[in-house]
Parts: sequence; C-alpha cells; structure tokens
Amino acid sequence: MSYTGDGAYTGIRYDGAGTADAPEVVYDEDEHMYGIEPTTTQTTTTTTSRTATTTTLTLTTTWTPPSLYCFALMMAKGYEVDLIRMQLRKGVSLFQCDYWEVFSSEEVQLSPGPPVELYSKSIGSMKCEVGGPFGCALNTDVFVKAWKRIFEDQNYLSYGWTVKVDP
Repeated sequence: MSYTGDGAYTGIRYDGAGTADAPEVVYDEDEHMYGIEPTTTQTTTTTTSRTATTTTLTLTTTWTPPSLYCFALMMAKGYEVDLIRMQLRKGVSLFQCDYWEVFSSEEVQLSPGPPVELYSKSIGSMKCEVGGPFGCALNTDVFVKAWKRIFEDQNYLSYGWTVKVDP
C-alpha cells in the first residue's frame, strides 16, 4: 500500500482468494482507508504442503523364460522361398522358436497343408538400392517396414526374446 498524501491509500490488497502458489491479487485504487497512519504494515502468511505419490505397475506375462519370438525377411521370388519351405518341413531354424513369422513383399505360400496352409506376411515392396563401397543392399528401410509390422501385430510381447533370423 502506498499513501497518496490526500488521506487515501492505493496498492495491492490480498483478500484470501486464489491458491497458495498464486494468490489472487486485488487492485483497488479507489479505496480510502481513513484512520490508518501511513506507517502501518500488513503481513499475510501462506502455508503450503506437497504430497508425493508413488505408482507401482505390475506386469503379468504368459511365457516362461526363455521363450523366443523369431522372424525372418524373405524375398518373394528366388532361392529363399525354397530354403524357408525346407526349414519349415524339417522344423529347423526359426521354426524351432516358440512363435515365428516370415515377412516378404507379398503373401507366399510356405506350406500347402495339411493340416494348415501357411503363408508369409506381406510388408509391401522390399526393393532397395545397391551401393556403398562393397555393393551391398541398402535395405534399412525394408527392415524398418518389418519392425513397424511387428510392433503393430504385437505378437512379440508374449515372449522373452525377439530374434531376427536370416533365411
């Protein structure tokens, strides 16, 4: 508060509203406070308290470690199809895992059945440039597509380990 010299005070008055961190401040320039000397001081004390909260998350799984989710990327045309089919018939490589998936540019029949026809899952085009100092496939984008599909399907969540297997 400040004394204006004509018997009036102007300034800030705290009226108790608002929160402890940000009290509501009321500006009242027209209020006249008679009978109070200019040396009067008003003090307001605010007490605050904080509470900490701890949250615990319990995750339940359906697998017994170690369990394996395995996947492979396969070219839809060429020798990799025959190689994957042979591995499936013999139950070797990724087909020994607790759960497996084969990804390719299109659905490819892996087993005619019986008991069940099995197909690869399509992730779209797997075309990529060849280059670099060693003339390698620059196929990072192909693997990113596969990982996106894996994350979308979420089958890997039921297993302890995720393994990328070459055909």
